[in-house]
Amino acid sequence: MKSSRRTYLVQTAFLTLVMGGVLAWLFATGLPDRYFTGYPLVAVYFYVMGIITTGMTERGNRASSRRPQRQVQAFMAVHVVRLLVSVIVMVVCCLLMSKEGAIAFLCAFMLNYIVYMVYDSCYFARQAKRQVSEKKEI
Repeated sequence: MKSSRRTYLVQTAFLTLVMGGVLAWLFATGLPDRYFTGYPLVAVYFYVMGIITTGMTERGNRASSRRPQRQVQAFMAVHVVRLLVSVIVMVVCCLLMSKEGAIAFLCAFMLNYIVYMVYDSCYFARQAKRQVSEKKEI
């Protein structure tokens, strides 16, 4: 399990560099009216949330290793909590910004949210398939 967590963290770090660096550069050069100086922090927020998510998901997997449906429930519960925390972060940040800054922030945040959710879903689906195939071999 530790190697899968390490793999997740390395892949997510790479995704964070791409989302934080490359997209920040694209926004700054291509859409300067939509760029805000805190944009790279959005990607860092999702990296930290990924660390928390994977830890909570692995804890749920260990607790329900004999019941695969519990693993799916743990994964979904963690992502619901992640959604609620993200909504709170979006609301608080938008209240602290000007209207134009809030629109740019929401665009960047939603783009990152979608990318990270697709990545996390694909990653954890592969992990679940791998665990099922390992159990069938035993």
